[in-house]
Amino acid sequence: MPLIMITGYPSSGKSTRANQLKAMFEAKLSSPDYKGISYSVELVSDDSLGISKNSYDAGIEEKKIRGSIISAVERHTSKNSILILDSLNYIKGLRYQLYCVARSLGTTHCVIHAASPIEYSRQINLKRGDSGYSQKIFDDLVSRYEEPNSSSRWDSPLFTVLQHMPDEELPFSEIWEAVIEKKAPPPNLATAIEPATESNYLYHLDKSTKELIQLISENQNRNIDVVTIPGTDTKIVLPGRPVSLIELRRLRKQFISINRMHTINFESVPKLFAEYLNANF
Repeated sequence: MPLIMITGYPSSGKSTRANQLKAMFEAKLSSPDYKGISYSVELVSDDSLGISKNSYDAGIEEKKIRGSIISAVERHTSKNSILILDSLNYIKGLRYQLYCVARSLGTTHCVIHAASPIEYSRQINLKRGDSGYSQKIFDDLVSRYEEPNSSSRWDSPLFTVLQHMPDEELPFSEIWEAVIEKKAPPPNLATAIEPATESNYLYHLDKSTKELIQLISENQNRNIDVVTIPGTDTKIVLPGRPVSLIELRRLRKQFISINRMHTINFESVPKLFAEYLNANF
């Protein structure tokens, strides 16, 4: 049931932590003292999905990678399983989408940040030779890495493990409490997945997102960096740079593509789109 996302720089030791965590859960669940639900522990990784390190060199392939990861999470998340996702998970927009999947399925989730200095990960990657990332891909992934932020719902609860510290251990007790002992929040109208049955749903999805893009453009032209959605307390915080109409339209297209097969409550569309934009700026 719970979803545990592991994120960090390439070659930061994420897979080592993922396997440690899997062993810890299996030991706890098989203990005679444990009287709870009989969970299985699933580990999904780039390797298990057939994703090669060179795949991250092409933008089109990278989009396919994200789609494969999301599909795998949807496929493996079940009532009686603990899913550990061992991947880069380096873009906050992807972590947000995975958070929405967990929320829609009514399960708990957490993020583990395998944190390390860039040079530490670089040296590990170099030692791996041909089995590591190319220097070009490594540098590109590091430059685009978006660290998790505990103040963001999709990155919380967040557990940071300092990989370059020899004695650093996983905070297993805290992780167990976060994903097993705590009750999962119920799916809300913005994340609950249902078949798309309303005939005007796509029209409303298109119209609402288009209006929001227009609102952002108008505010940006007036040098306003925080855009409040009318009738709500939801705000869009623009990055410290101009956001082009091309970028806004691209994000809008992605959002519609993600949600076109699911019915979102009409009133929740602007709020959910705003969260998506905040996660991807």
